[in-house]
Amino acid sequence: MKVNYIKLAWRNLWRNKRRTVITTASVLFAVFFALFMRSFQLGFYDHMIKNAIENFSGFIQVQHEDFMDDPSMNNVFEYNDEFIGKLKSTDGIKAVVPRVEGGIMGSSGNKTKVVLVMGIDPVEERKLSNPEHFIVKYRFSKEVLATLNLNTSIPTDVRERLHFLENRSYTSLGSLAVDMDIDPEKNSKYLQIIGESGKVVRYWLTDKVIAQLKEDPSIPQAIKDSLNFKRDTAFSNLKHIAEALHIDRQQHKVALDRIAELSEVTGEALVQGDDGVLIADNLAKFLNLDLGDTLITYGYGFQDYTAEGTFRVKGFIKLPNPDLNNKLVYMDIEKAQKMFMLDIDGKKRITTLAINLDNNSEKNLHAFEEKIAGMLNDSSTLVRNWMDFNPILQQQIESDNKSGQIFMGLLYFIIFFGILGTVMMMIHERKREFGVLIAVGMQRTRIAITFIYEMILMGLLGVFSGILVSLPFLHYFHNHPVRLRGDLEQMMYDYGFEPVMPLMWIDTYMLWQAIIVAMMVVMSCIYPLRKVYKLKAIDAIRS
Repeated sequence: MKVNYIKLAWRNLWRNKRRTVITTASVLFAVFFALFMRSFQLGFYDHMIKNAIENFSGFIQVQHEDFMDDPSMNNVFEYNDEFIGKLKSTDGIKAVVPRVEGGIMGSSGNKTKVVLVMGIDPVEERKLSNPEHFIVKYRFSKEVLATLNLNTSIPTDVRERLHFLENRSYTSLGSLAVDMDIDPEKNSKYLQIIGESGKVVRYWLTDKVIAQLKEDPSIPQAIKDSLNFKRDTAFSNLKHIAEALHIDRQQHKVALDRIAELSEVTGEALVQGDDGVLIADNLAKFLNLDLGDTLITYGYGFQDYTAEGTFRVKGFIKLPNPDLNNKLVYMDIEKAQKMFMLDIDGKKRITTLAINLDNNSEKNLHAFEEKIAGMLNDSSTLVRNWMDFNPILQQQIESDNKSGQIFMGLLYFIIFFGILGTVMMMIHERKREFGVLIAVGMQRTRIAITFIYEMILMGLLGVFSGILVSLPFLHYFHNHPVRLRGDLEQMMYDYGFEPVMPLMWIDTYMLWQAIIVAMMVVMSCIYPLRKVYKLKAIDAIRS
């Protein structure tokens, strides 16, 4: 007689619902915790790669063969429009961005530091690092926070969270709300007040602004005459403007407001041919630079020519990579070529051609590396992938992944014995049942097959339930990553990473965790099956 083992096993499961739920729940939690742990680990790796590679250096770079070992302005190559055109028209390549990267001394006042100058094409760079997206709009000093704490229009519970903002900079009110851990929609009114107080603003009396003010009939002639002596001067607030022009703030409020309206500048993105620079936020704080101030650079350029220049600060950028946030200066690529003397003989030279791909898998990465190398006409240039020019990040990920795998192994070990204990309990409860079945003539093999099907069905229920239960958590923490605080936050900054822990969204790792847990369920059947084959019917019935 043909036996439908699946149907029989399914009916057996629901004869004792409590036992089935307990066993399924043990598998469910095993899958849930395995997915959660692995998702944290892989999400952090993905975050590191996105910060350092995808959103900055690119997954592939074309460089002079000696540039990686000696990143000087002597190891450059000529910009080739035909070659870059071929790359841009190649399927699978998302972005091709020329750059001039070089170290140089940057100073302001009595502060000096080695900075990393990155000359970019402002239009093309939007496809890669997109500095416009990271322009700082709000800064919060102790003085600003002290003023906000006195503002009774802001609720007490919101004011109590203002200390989280001390000495921090933000690119949007949304990121400010995340740090304060408040709902941006419910507290939008108070966020606007906080944002207005911390707004990065500067008043810059340029030639154009002074010309407009001189034509304005609402400005007294005495003030117009004073403007000539403050030409091309930047001020941090209206009080300083009033003091510089020797005017009374109350008496000349209309004129002062008009001056503020025309001269106000906030952080601005670079445009092609721009004379200004964007400076990393922490670097600007170290050099005591404000909007409109001048950055002085000095160093060595192509063929050891002197590289020097003075540049107006157009804005500050807060980068996800803390190391870059301490040293990076963006400027227009033509200005960088001129400063480093890379255009000395009329040729356009660059240090790097950064390339991003649609598919960044390791297999595709190596395939495009070979493909691009075949297009090169200059024997002195090489194609490198991110694992070549950023080996430290690769080593960090590999070492952390090994330790993570060891930890996951310990977790699987605990999970396996949890499942095994549940199965042994189930066998003990059904010992009399199996004894009766053997006594009435049912073959032990059929009992064993039915039991295996029961375990497979419970395993599948547990695995799929675990995946379904974990999905809302993965989705939430993928879009709202955990932000580390205190010592852990500082430790992450010291290692050069943004202190957030996002989860990886749906990927192949989910399938592998489910397969491993399913294998543990099958392995846990070995001991119970052995018990079934050795079971004595009379002893089992009496038990």
